[in-house]
Amino acid sequence: MKAWLIEQGFDVPFLDFDKHAGIPPGANWEQTLYREIERSQALLIIQTANWSASRWCFAEFTQARALGKPIFQVIETADADPGDKIARDLQVLDLRRNREAGLQQLSEQLTALALSAQGGMAWDKSRPPYPGLLTFEQEDAPVYFGRDEGIRHLIERLTARRTLGLTRLLVLLGASGSGKSSLLRAGVLPRLRRAGRGWLVVPPFRPQNQPCQELAQVLALASDRPTQWRDLHQSLLLADQNGSLPALLSEIGSDLRMAAGSNDAQILLPIDQAEELFSSQDHQEVRRFYRILSAAMAGDLPFLAVMTLRSDFLGRLQAASADGLSARFEEVRRLTLAHYRALGDSRAHLSPLENAVSVRADAVLEALQPSQDQRRALREAFVPAMVRLEQGDYVRRPAAWDALPRPAWPLLEQLVNARLLITRQQEEQRLVEVAHEALLRKWPLLRGWLDEDREFLIGSQQLELDLQDWQRAPEAQRDAALLTGLKLQRAKAWLAERPRQLSPELRAFVQASAARADALQRRSRRQRRLLIGGLSSLCSVALVSGGIAWWREGQARAGDYSSRAELLLESDPINSMIYALAAIDHVSPSEAFETGQTLAAATGRNRQVASIPTGQGAVLTLLALRNGEVVSGGQDGSLRRWRNRQPVGEAIPTGQGRVRSLLQLRNGDLISGGEDGTLRRWRDGQAIGAAIRTGQTSIWSLLELSNGEWISGGADGSLRRWRDGQPIGQAIPTGQGGIRALVEVNSNDVVSAGEDGSLRRWHDGRPTGTPMITGQGKVNCLIRLVNGELISGGSDGSLRRWREGRAVGGPMPSGQGSLHSVIELDNGELVSGGSDGTLRRWRNGREAGPAVATGQHQVLSLVD
Repeated sequence: MKAWLIEQGFDVPFLDFDKHAGIPPGANWEQTLYREIERSQALLIIQTANWSASRWCFAEFTQARALGKPIFQVIETADADPGDKIARDLQVLDLRRNREAGLQQLSEQLTALALSAQGGMAWDKSRPPYPGLLTFEQEDAPVYFGRDEGIRHLIERLTARRTLGLTRLLVLLGASGSGKSSLLRAGVLPRLRRAGRGWLVVPPFRPQNQPCQELAQVLALASDRPTQWRDLHQSLLLADQNGSLPALLSEIGSDLRMAAGSNDAQILLPIDQAEELFSSQDHQEVRRFYRILSAAMAGDLPFLAVMTLRSDFLGRLQAASADGLSARFEEVRRLTLAHYRALGDSRAHLSPLENAVSVRADAVLEALQPSQDQRRALREAFVPAMVRLEQGDYVRRPAAWDALPRPAWPLLEQLVNARLLITRQQEEQRLVEVAHEALLRKWPLLRGWLDEDREFLIGSQQLELDLQDWQRAPEAQRDAALLTGLKLQRAKAWLAERPRQLSPELRAFVQASAARADALQRRSRRQRRLLIGGLSSLCSVALVSGGIAWWREGQARAGDYSSRAELLLESDPINSMIYALAAIDHVSPSEAFETGQTLAAATGRNRQVASIPTGQGAVLTLLALRNGEVVSGGQDGSLRRWRNRQPVGEAIPTGQGRVRSLLQLRNGDLISGGEDGTLRRWRDGQAIGAAIRTGQTSIWSLLELSNGEWISGGADGSLRRWRDGQPIGQAIPTGQGGIRALVEVNSNDVVSAGEDGSLRRWHDGRPTGTPMITGQGKVNCLIRLVNGELISGGSDGSLRRWREGRAVGGPMPSGQGSLHSVIELDNGELVSGGSDGTLRRWRNGREAGPAVATGQHQVLSLVD
């Protein structure tokens, strides 16, 4: 039989005991058999008594049947019963009576199978062989090459669902632009139409905005009644309302079979670009379509559906069962390990649970369509009342329902109904908390809010600890436990900007601290009047020096404080001033601190230029252009150009949410990266083309390489390569958390800085070497120095130097809180910007002077 098959021109068949092409000695024979069954296009059974007695032969048959392979049962020897059919639907060839005629019939059937698998259709030469960006259609099937393996696998899986009664929805997943539609339209459907009367293929359709209407139109076409689609559409809508969908669909199926002249045909409903179901604004229409499709695939109806779907929408489809799409797991009431793993999102590194939480949360907000005020209230409800930080991770904590912003209550109720939040009654108070911490860590919207408010979250937790210390302090020491200095300044700013996010107890604590500070300032007015007169003509150091001389001459009893002031005169003039003030008024240095801060600020204003208001909210990114201008990207989603401290033109709205990153290309164009995961290109203040969707959650970093490619780094921990606005390959998962910064080293090699505290090197989209663990918490900023070294700045407030993938020396603590920005000046010095609102200069790895207060809340971005 093997020799005969080769003579007929078929590929060399696999025969397990063949000494040349069979199973070699020592191989795993069972795995080999299953692999060969998977690779084959048909299984040929030579039925003998030995075959019937072998459980392994029968296992091969069941495996091929489960894969949807064509199976031919051949009877060649006298010991086989010709009437003993292995399965009712198998083709049986009895070669004992007329061998030549039987072999001829087998050859014809195998040839037809091979031709069908390879296309075997005539080409209309008037059609272009390369449709460009358009999808290959059925008419292009004769010139559709290169996907034979995918076509065969898809047809086999459809066949298995028809013969074995498996789940009747088959989903073809792939990235955008990977060719799913062409594979279905020009590869699979034309071959099924030529496969005989076993298949009745309805014309493929896209859901678009009216999926029920689109379905009615193709059903009318398939039944040769195209003008009656409106009547069919109305019938489907009415049947959905009165619960008679099964009866109507049964009638439709019978009519289609009659029109095709085949009472046993399986009716295939091909749905192309099913992700359109999730972009429709008519949610009722989509739910109605789900119900119709689910009813068609239920019971004994003859329908089976195949749909193409972008991979990133799989979780949305799996969550659609709540909206009426019940024909998946519910039909067999069994969840396999493969099904469970499919519920996750490997590209985003989400487990099934994490992905389900993220998808469900997005679905709740999408259904409600909350206003901007409601979204802001929901953000304030979570931060900080329902979240706290432990060892760098976001963890849940219960909050009093009545203490949360009232506009957020309807949204919170729906999240409770979706079982993403849970509530309980404690005495007379209703408490609410997150059901699972995956919501905090893996829901992109909430995770973005938490990352943006991380500094406030940390500060508010410290504020709560300070409140507890104040409440526990003895009455005589309570004033000493109040907030002072930088802590008080930050708390007062939060009280003004975020009053709803502070509890009544915290607000009272901050107000009491502010009142105490005001009292101390009134107490120090005498000292101010004595000293302010000298400030107009003297710098702060000279003022302190003169003051010290006067104090030493007139106040011998304050000699200790005066001595300390003199010792600190050159190294720490601010503390020198504080001790001098203490010597004047015979108070403790801590009581003199407020006056010292006031004097330092006053002298600083005499030396510094006033800040420039942008009207953009927080300035999240700055870029120095080659023409000398500066561009700022704002929290309000706008861009602004500046020259010589003056705005150039009006603010430019980007429509991207917060502008997270900016890049100037070599041709002068500007690229902005938004919180909505898009890129936009700008020239002379005008947008070029539409926003480019990256598939990333938020664009935190941008880089142009020497070869002209762009790299975008996302909050989801992915990198994406671009050329001329078009993606190169797929998104690259880094495993680093959000990508805060990107630099180019050597030629076209990239180093990415991640939230997980690591640096990672990449070449052509692939990692090289092992990750560099910085030990700095989050790496917020990264630059390449003129000498080729790298400098990283971390959330622990330190800088680190790197050369050829290794740390140079130890961490350099800055004392500036979390470092968000660092630049190299032309003179080789570094300047770092911290979350405490200060700047610090560095030379040769050492501090080059004291920190400089900017009067800004946080220094997020620097340009030279």
